[in-house]
Amino acid sequence: MKKSISLALGILICFMLVDRIAFYGIQQIEKNVFTGNGVGKVNAFFARKDAAQILIFGNSRASHHVNPSQLSSKNSFNIGVDGTNLAYSDALIQTLKTNNPLLLVHIDHNSLYNPNYTGDDALSLLFKADVSPAIEHYIKEHYKEDYRLSELFKGYAYNGLVFTIVKNALFKQTNFDTVGYEPIHPTATQIEIFSKMRKENDLLYNMGIQENPIPNPNMVSIIKNIQGKAKSLGSKLVFFTSPSLSKVDPNVQAQTTALFASLDIEYRNYIDAIDAIDTINQHQLWKDYTHLSDEGAQIFSKLLQKDLEMFLEP
Repeated sequence: MKKSISLALGILICFMLVDRIAFYGIQQIEKNVFTGNGVGKVNAFFARKDAAQILIFGNSRASHHVNPSQLSSKNSFNIGVDGTNLAYSDALIQTLKTNNPLLLVHIDHNSLYNPNYTGDDALSLLFKADVSPAIEHYIKEHYKEDYRLSELFKGYAYNGLVFTIVKNALFKQTNFDTVGYEPIHPTATQIEIFSKMRKENDLLYNMGIQENPIPNPNMVSIIKNIQGKAKSLGSKLVFFTSPSLSKVDPNVQAQTTALFASLDIEYRNYIDAIDAIDTINQHQLWKDYTHLSDEGAQIFSKLLQKDLEMFLEP
């Protein structure tokens, strides 16, 4: 029995030792990766955030739709990351230490009224908990079990990230420019296919949002948390929804605007913003029903710049 216990303890100690050696080895590689969506882009954000005049947060519809260079000639960065949601943005915003004059936070109606959203997307930032006290606090506060697991087995923080880290460390790939904007350039085939789709269904209507929907309490809590951080920094905060061909009922749009007004938060709804210049024959403005092409994004970014002039420093 004693031998079995000693053997089990020996294996556990060896496992934990190997785990920590692997963790710190990957960490040394990861901290020098500044390309690729996710890890590399987050590292680029940490390198640029404290000097930025404008920061844009959100999912793929933020990263592909807003070119910071169109908003200001000063230092700015778009930290929109594919597949993320508001908790991910919140966790990054909590790392800010200086007065960033303007914080633009993308939010979609789908996310706001999704009753099943819990905020687990912020766990993708677990790999930063070891070097960022703000991220560590956020993860520890909201995801206690995952935090404890990552403390016991350090390698858990890089779960699912090793391949992309090594790939970008070796090949220095990138899919965003120096300001974080990720332009989409549809191929001729993609343009043709989407043009045919729009001839059959010019617009999609979001059927997942019920009439008189109730905002997800987790989303409202996150919105308030972001608001509190912005106030503590003295930063200007604007939530916005970017253009989409997946439409939302006007009553839901009005309800969303009213929600932000009740919270005393600036909100801009641009879901229909480029409809006036978009026609079936101008399908090149879109990659699909929810993502603008680079051509469409440049038009939207100019519109955004004009609309937000009151918040932008000259």
